[in-house]
Order: sequence, then C-alpha cells, then structure tokens
Amino acid sequence: ALAMAAWTFNGNSGYRERPEMNLACSGLAPEGDLEDWETLAGDDQRRRNGMRRLYEIFQDAPTLGSLIDPSAPENRLDTATFEELEPLLVEALTNKEEVEETERGVVAFGIARAAELLSTEYHFVTTNVPYLGRGKQSDELMQFCETNYPKAKTDLATVFIDRCRSFLEEEGMFSAVTPQNWLFQGQYQTAREHWLKSESWSFIARLGAGAFNTISGEVVKAMLFNFKHLRPDSHSEFAWLNVSNESGVRQK
Repeated sequence: ALAMAAWTFNGNSGYRERPEMNLACSGLAPEGDLEDWETLAGDDQRRRNGMRRLYEIFQDAPTLGSLIDPSAPENRLDTATFEELEPLLVEALTNKEEVEETERGVVAFGIARAAELLSTEYHFVTTNVPYLGRGKQSDELMQFCETNYPKAKTDLATVFIDRCRSFLEEEGMFSAVTPQNWLFQGQYQTAREHWLKSESWSFIARLGAGAFNTISGEVVKAMLFNFKHLRPDSHSEFAWLNVSNESGVRQK
C-alpha cells in the first residue's frame, strides 16, 4: 500500500500538513479481459489507450507492487493522464446497473490512483523496506530486479532503496529501516559505492538485533539511515551511531 501525505508551506511557521491523505494499493492486478477494461472508456480512443496501458503495466502488480514505475520510458502514460481517466472511472463506480462493470471500475480507479502516485516525485520518502534475498525470490521478481536494478539486485531491501531514490525530486530526503548487512558485505559493494557517490548522506545508525519490540530473535539486524538526493562534495559529512552491542529496545 502507498500512503502519500500532502504538505503546504506557511511562511510564518514553516511546513504544516494539509488534512488529506492519498492512499492506493500498488498490488492490484486488473481483472477481466482487456476488452472489458477498454469499454470503460467508451468511444474515446485516447482514454481507451490509457486504460489499455494501465492494464498492461499492472499485470504483474501482485508480484512487483510499488517497484512498478509508470513513469519509466517504456511505461509512459502519454496516451491519457489520470485526470483524463478519473471522470470515466468515477462514472463506472456510480453505474449500479452492471455490477461487474462497477467492480471493474473500482479496481481500475485504484490502479489509476496507484499509477499516479508511483509516477510522482516527492520531497520526503520514508519506509521500512521489504527484505528478501535473491535466492528466495520468484523467477519473475529476480529477472525484474536483474533488468531494472542491476547494482542493487542482491536483496529486495537494496532494490527498494534504489526504487525510493527514483521517487525523490532533487534535494529530496529519504529515510529508511533496512538490514545492516549491505553496509559491509562484499556482494553489496557496487550498490554501496554508487549510493555514497550519488547521495548526500546525513546519518547511519546501526541498531543490531532486538531493536524493535515487535521483532524477536537475532535474525533481523536493522539499521536506520537518511540521505538527501544530491551529489556530495569533498566537504560532505555524515553522522554515525552504533548501538549494536546495547541490550534491549529501551537501552538502544
């Protein structure tokens, strides 16, 4: 699921959050045949093309989720924008005569909203990335990461770091919880060097095992980090904190 908050700037008090939240599920795949989707657009060829492209892009959504990038050159929705598709989707949602068409409209509306959010650049992105080593990935996911994120393909966690970088506008900020192994293991060297050269790091905090009450055991050794989407210069610095040897969540 995606959750994007909207912010406005007040010259007197700084940033404040507007009372709105944009939500969309990025794991929904289109249901029904392509022709059924196109009929939601009526006779408008531009909108029909837009519905067809959404259908194609999100076929693998249950596997790829928010790794899907509708703004990628091969996925550009030049045929119709979300603003153009939204009215016909809303109309489909209010059509009570055909239940199946209404259900297609619900899914189509959600996918179109996800496509819009996944195509937008943001000031700030924060997440707890998913963890899954390359050897445990499905063939489809493994091939996608190989093709689209060759430097970060070793783990889904590092792939998502790269994906989140693409969400950022220039000087946007990224904060995340990830496993800490990519900081020092050899198979992550290419990704590590690339990010150190391309991003302005703010801090790294190695938490080690037992950093969260909801995660037990010694398997997950987590870290927190933050960087600005801006190439560093020779004077760039970042803070480093290591509490791996501290015992218990409160002490860490």
